[in-house]
Amino acid sequence: MEHRCSKCGKKKDNVHITETDPIVHTPRKRVVEEVEVVIIPEVHPIETVVKRKKIYRHVHHYPEKVIIEEDQEVENVACHDQQRTRRPRQGWDWFL
Repeated sequence: MEHRCSKCGKKKDNVHITETDPIVHTPRKRVVEEVEVVIIPEVHPIETVVKRKKIYRHVHHYPEKVIIEEDQEVENVACHDQQRTRRPRQGWDWFL
């Protein structure tokens, strides 16, 4: 009786090849990581309020002007005979 190989199909003498049900082993686990980057634009608005204040400070100056008014009087004195005999005054003596 001739047998053919179940794999290659060739004739073989004195070889008996039979096939059995396959043996199923527990699966080996292989982890493949895939990364997907999803960009989500997030807007954070900032509102800045600048409050300006102007102060007008009035600084008052009071410059003083001094005016001196002077009155002048002129006196005419008539000389009498008695005063002619006195010696003439000198310096500030005439004021006294």
